[in-house]
Amino acid sequence: MALSKSEKPFVDELRCAICLQFYCEPSSLPCGHSFCLACIAEVIRREDEAGWPHTCPECRGEHVGSSALQKNFKLANIVEGFKASDGTSPTKATCDVCLDSPKAAAKVCLKCEIAMCSDHLRPHFKPAFRGHVLVDPAPDLGGRRCSLHAKPVEYFCLTDKTCVCVVCAIEGAHKKHEVKNFRKARAELGTTLDLRLKEVDGKLTVCQTLLQRGKEAESAVKASNGKMARQTASLLDGIVKEAKTYKSKVMEVVEDEQRRVEDEFRGRVAKLSLRQALLKDTRRQMQETLLLADPFLFFQKLRAVEAKLAAAEGPEFALPKSIDLRCLKIPSDVESSTSAFRASWTKLQKSLTALIGEAAPSLANACAPGDHLRLSSSSSTLNSLFPPRQSLSYRVKPTSAALKKKDAS
Repeated sequence: MALSKSEKPFVDELRCAICLQFYCEPSSLPCGHSFCLACIAEVIRREDEAGWPHTCPECRGEHVGSSALQKNFKLANIVEGFKASDGTSPTKATCDVCLDSPKAAAKVCLKCEIAMCSDHLRPHFKPAFRGHVLVDPAPDLGGRRCSLHAKPVEYFCLTDKTCVCVVCAIEGAHKKHEVKNFRKARAELGTTLDLRLKEVDGKLTVCQTLLQRGKEAESAVKASNGKMARQTASLLDGIVKEAKTYKSKVMEVVEDEQRRVEDEFRGRVAKLSLRQALLKDTRRQMQETLLLADPFLFFQKLRAVEAKLAAAEGPEFALPKSIDLRCLKIPSDVESSTSAFRASWTKLQKSLTALIGEAAPSLANACAPGDHLRLSSSSSTLNSLFPPRQSLSYRVKPTSAALKKKDAS
């Protein structure tokens, strides 16, 4: 709904004197004036950069800076309550000059402070009204009026980055600031913003180019890492295969020697068992002979016992010898297998070391944008410091085995 004349002063008190919008996080200074937190923080920041004392934008009362700010909770609640009501609902502005049936307003004159339809707007296009500022219609013009002097804001303070009225610019808080009318300030700031837009466009181009090259480099790295992993696995599989072959041959020799020694042990133990039985039988017969009292029988028995005793005593006892694998005689075929395995192991180890040491890619081209892409001083062109045909391709150096294979072909 449209605001009544009695409501407009109240609504104006809910607007920040810096941005002329409804308070957002209103914060108060020790002097009692309140501002949007972001607005007063920006003013304090600029004062810090310029080395100026901190002053209130309205009364110029000095304060200590950001630490002096206190959130105005009551004012914040009032603003939120007003926004939640119909007080801010947009209404269609009508012509203030039409008497019977007001038409829709086409423009609003800030100097005359009236809204006009297209018919009543025509006189403002004459040279006499050249100094009048025309803006698009709005349901509430309170935001375009100075909260201190109730004058329309027609100037822009470049120092504080805020809209001001003629009184503020001539004798108010902004009289020593750089103040320009809306038309000149808009043209000047528009030109500056356009230049900064070109700078942003140039930087965006650099960023997009580097992002594309980074993605290409990332893909190359992934592909090369996969290739290196496969080659490494192949080399290690070769080492395992060689080790298994060598192990099989060596274990065959060891097992053959173990069987030979075990067979020799079994043969000697069997002979000792027979010798033991013969000695026991001879001992028994000798004991029986000693018990004979008849000399004739004794002599007859003694002759048989002596023959058996001569067979039982026989040669000296030969005990089995323990096997020492360190003293085994390695056949010539195993010795050649050992030499071949040692050579294969050395070759595979060198290939693996070369693969791991040489396959890492150099990503300097993708990680140092300042060294390869540069924005021209005019911010209109992008200069590439790469050679014309240089790319971010990822190459893996061939192994020695691959080089030998290539030479042979």
